[in-house]
Amino acid sequence: MLADRTRLYACLVLLGVLLLTGLQSGFAQEASFSGIGFLPGGNSSSAWGVSADGNVVVGQGFGTSSGGSILWEDGIMERIAPGIAFSISSDAEVVVGQ
Repeated sequence: MLADRTRLYACLVLLGVLLLTGLQSGFAQEASFSGIGFLPGGNSSSAWGVSADGNVVVGQGFGTSSGGSILWEDGIMERIAPGIAFSISSDAEVVVGQ
């Protein structure tokens, strides 16, 4: 009976240590939000796909000349093709659209 309690106590201490060190090393991350903005002269954009690391976004945007598929990276949006970009691969190498 005493051995069972000692084992349980040791497991709880180990779990606590793992949780604390995980939280201190960045295990828990705060969520954040960044608007993607608009194409030059535009007033509308929609995000449809995001890379696995969250650094590249694809979708649709409208500017002064025309709308089309957009790619947003490092805070800069650019028109990449006519239509809509629906998705992007996890490594941000492939964009799928219509």
